[in-house]
Amino acid sequence: MTAEVEQLRARVEELERELAERSAKAEAAVAAAQQRSYWADRLPFDLNAVMPTRAGRVVYLVLLGTVRALQALKRRLL
Repeated sequence: MTAEVEQLRARVEELERELAERSAKAEAAVAAAQQRSYWADRLPFDLNAVMPTRAGRVVYLVLLGTVRALQALKRRLL
């Protein structure tokens, strides 16, 4: 009986660690999404209205490429 209780306690500890890891990953994913959406919410135009158009997607991709290139340059310089 004691061995079974110890096995169950060990399993509970394992599950609690797994839950803590999953919670931490979920919280990090939510924080990253909030960080990305922070800037999208502050744009002076509605992305939902612009993105369905071909021109809107092209402009978005050009701007995204420019931002990523500048970020890469900043990382290399620092």
